[in-house]
Amino acid sequence: MSQPARRQLKTPLNIILPDGAKCHGVYYPGDTELVGIFVHGFRSSVVHTKARFFREHALTNGYSWAHFDLPCHGQSPGAFRSFRVSAALLALREVMRQLAGAPLLLLGSSLGGWLSIAAAREYLDEARNIAAAVLLAPAFDFIQHYFIDNPDITSQRQLRQWKLDGVRGFADHYDDLPYELEYGVVTDGVRHNLLENPGQFNFPVTIFHGDADDIVPLALSRKFTARAHVDGRVGGADLRVIAAGDHTLESHWPRITAELDAIFRRPPAARAR
Repeated sequence: MSQPARRQLKTPLNIILPDGAKCHGVYYPGDTELVGIFVHGFRSSVVHTKARFFREHALTNGYSWAHFDLPCHGQSPGAFRSFRVSAALLALREVMRQLAGAPLLLLGSSLGGWLSIAAAREYLDEARNIAAAVLLAPAFDFIQHYFIDNPDITSQRQLRQWKLDGVRGFADHYDDLPYELEYGVVTDGVRHNLLENPGQFNFPVTIFHGDADDIVPLALSRKFTARAHVDGRVGGADLRVIAAGDHTLESHWPRITAELDAIFRRPPAARAR
């Protein structure tokens, strides 16, 4: 039987974007210098199952932990149709800035995996504090892959009509609930594509990706792993391919928490770059 989560004090994160928009976020100070930051996926939030699972594991073990709702998600204000990757990156940057007094572990899920790596590449001052990144089925270049290059979602005719109309409706992959997105998400999102030239990352990156993922192909993680310069060498990312794993990886979460435990329990000197 798992131990109940310790009731740690929590501190609101004051996440304010340059345009004045605010995002909901919480920091749970624990017993560790290392602070974990969970970055959730597209149309998810901190109250969804995955975010709650990893938060409870962190609190149970006394880890310092933070999570936040991306702009236009969860308790963060804004109409979902106006979501932009740029705003999400700025929100993550602000969380990293506020926690900059400690080494950081980024736990990015799906879209959050792409955001974690993109933020590390684009915001070098904040990236200096990243001690490690663990990515769960990272949706690298998600806007390009899912909404532009995916004929099952958007044909070329639909893409042209979307641009003309300015907004388009979609159905959620999991529950078929409708949602809308402005075409601006396309022009904004592709600016942050990274697979063609991932960049250099001076911290270890571990990726968990299922070979039965029907939303984000394993090929995207393979491409990143082959091209990115990670922790001192090209191909340095640690890709853990999970046989028959779907996009949620839910049945493999204990395996992922074991990886988090190993990072949190590593002596600080072993995490130094």
